[in-house]
Amino acid sequence: MFYLVILMVFLPRILIAQTLDSDGDGTPDVSDVYPFNPFKDTDDWGQKVDSYPEAFTSADISKLNRDGLVENINLAANYFGRYEWEWWAVGQDIDAMLGLADAWCDRRIERGQLFYFEGERTNLDRLKSICLTQTAHPHASLKWKNDLSNGTYFTSDLSTYQGWMEQYRKISLNPPSGSANAGMRRNSGYTATQASWPFQFDPATNRGDGYDIKEYENAVLAFHEYYHVVQAQHVFSKREIVDETNNTVRPEYGPTAFSEGSANYISEFTIRKLSQYGIYQGSAIDFPLKELMRGQMNDIQSMLPNCPNFRIEKLNYGNVCDPYTFGMWATAYLTEKVGNIDAFHEVFWPKINALTYVGAFEDTFGLTYDQFNSEFHAFLRLPIEEQLSIIPNINFVTETSIKRSAAVFSDNTLSIPSVIIEDKGYVLDLKLIENTASGVVFQFLSADSIEMPTLPDVPSSIYYSKVGLLDIPDVQIGSESYSISLQLNNLSDLKFKLLSATKNEQ
Repeated sequence: MFYLVILMVFLPRILIAQTLDSDGDGTPDVSDVYPFNPFKDTDDWGQKVDSYPEAFTSADISKLNRDGLVENINLAANYFGRYEWEWWAVGQDIDAMLGLADAWCDRRIERGQLFYFEGERTNLDRLKSICLTQTAHPHASLKWKNDLSNGTYFTSDLSTYQGWMEQYRKISLNPPSGSANAGMRRNSGYTATQASWPFQFDPATNRGDGYDIKEYENAVLAFHEYYHVVQAQHVFSKREIVDETNNTVRPEYGPTAFSEGSANYISEFTIRKLSQYGIYQGSAIDFPLKELMRGQMNDIQSMLPNCPNFRIEKLNYGNVCDPYTFGMWATAYLTEKVGNIDAFHEVFWPKINALTYVGAFEDTFGLTYDQFNSEFHAFLRLPIEEQLSIIPNINFVTETSIKRSAAVFSDNTLSIPSVIIEDKGYVLDLKLIENTASGVVFQFLSADSIEMPTLPDVPSSIYYSKVGLLDIPDVQIGSESYSISLQLNNLSDLKFKLLSATKNEQ
């Protein structure tokens, strides 16, 4: 009888626990990876998506600046592959920042993506007020704060605390300064980059104090942050530690110098590469990668007396030997050693989950940390011209200095004189097989390998293999020119669906 009573008392609780669905998505909490997020119930970290990144900008950021930012983050996603990604840009105006903070908090609460969500979710007004303080203090209301202490969930001293949007607003107040934080949240299942405003695209904001910052700098920033996103999406471990700089990090994400250095080096290289392909056409300057890296090496040599026995894996934020700078040259050294400038994202990172970060490093580059440090110290003692010999000879080109052969659509055939696919050139023909209200579809007809065009000639189009997108800037249809994008729907039958067609100005 005693056991029957116990069973009668606890069985309803057990049944409730097994059927409880806090977010109402149809998946019980016991089997829901994100029990407070109605938009997902499985761990989809590392999975590619079809959608482009979402950009959220404060109301005081002009359309020109917003459009320039969106173009850059979309280009990064096309090139490296699309992952779920948000970009939040904060301008200069306080009221505009508060409007953006309101949208941020609504989104995080709707998805249960605040670390204090579970403890505060019974009072949504209070929860949002706490979030607004965390995001926009000292400009947000403190009506939720009902005690006299300065402590909260996110700071022990509100009197000195600034919300993250307020921090980026202040950066935006001091152009040409700019900053961003990639914002990976593995345990909450989202990535939201936090950034100051993109001001380079609008003449009304890219002015003052004699500066004229070229658009490529925003592209480098976008590619840098997205490179962090790509790396993070390859690391499934949720284990976190607080490092010596008081940052919460995932150990399998690796040393700061390798993450920041690779993001610096690959973003600078890739934007120049896409410029030489005629794909990136934002304003830039005559600044070869070799000259950029010469300056970085000069900086290293000036820092070395302060850390003559440095170990690359120990260089962290705030170190007298800057991890960004040392890491750039470390990345150049390692990628040249294996003959693949894409080795970090194509070879190294995909091995981390199986081998650990250190194991993947050793397997990819054939070096232990001890061996790398020994080789790298020796490399830093070489003459500068010998060091620069490992850097690709690549620079920006201007849109007016390039020539592109147009694709031609005639007799239901789209003929493309040159397509770049994985850095190789092809001539490609596609056949129009459907032109209905439900869509326009082309099918692969033929392809022949060709020599890559050399400057000033650039490819007629580029195929982004990681997302199956074929972009063609100039398609001649009779006397008119169009820019079109085609999406590969199915690799097995090689059918491309028309995504967009925009008439070019003559």
